[in-house]
Amino acid sequence: MPTQSWTDSIRRTARPPDHMDVKSRMKRLALVPLLCAGLLSLAPASALALQAPSPDAAVGCATPTLAPALAAFGDARSYFLAPGGDFESTTNGWRLTGGASLSPGSGPLGLGAAAKSLRLPAGASATSPVFCVDLEYPTLRFFAAKGRMPLNVDVIYPVLGASRPKVATLPGGTAAWALSKDVSLRPETVTRDAGWRQVQLRFVAVPGATDDWFVDDVLVDPRMRG
Repeated sequence: MPTQSWTDSIRRTARPPDHMDVKSRMKRLALVPLLCAGLLSLAPASALALQAPSPDAAVGCATPTLAPALAAFGDARSYFLAPGGDFESTTNGWRLTGGASLSPGSGPLGLGAAAKSLRLPAGASATSPVFCVDLEYPTLRFFAAKGRMPLNVDVIYPVLGASRPKVATLPGGTAAWALSKDVSLRPETVTRDAGWRQVQLRFVAVPGATDDWFVDDVLVDPRMRG
């Protein structure tokens, strides 16, 4: 697969593909009502993860490369890709359990080769590598499709040995690819002081579903503004 940056992919994809389904491409029009519906509901208490900062602690964390990845979807803010968050090349350090795997078919953003996405059968989970954020990286968005049961999002804080489970939940019944609402990473959970801190992201497909969830293009937004 040719090597290219995610920013090159965004330039290549001036607008979403015309159609996309879970394992190939569906009608883009099917995405529009789901985007408007705002499928992701945030938990009352609070949630994480195109080139992410280094996973080292304060030393070695670099400012990530940013781009307006979701401009074609009405979001002008700049984002970076969580490590391996396009799910195009092996698992890139993601820990997969319960039958989670990479599957043919990509979300509508079309990053990288746009050939694969993360597949989560009922009861499966996928945990991202550790990566660096600071108080300027408070939210994330991602694309998801297909599951009948809810999909939960957890944020993990390795230095605390703790996590915030179910910081956001995507309800079931999503047939076409849809863009999530903002999910809060709560970087101040580690410390309110300025500087880098380590986080991880975990997707969990609730047991009992008959259809698999598919997740793609996990993007982190600095400062929640353009």
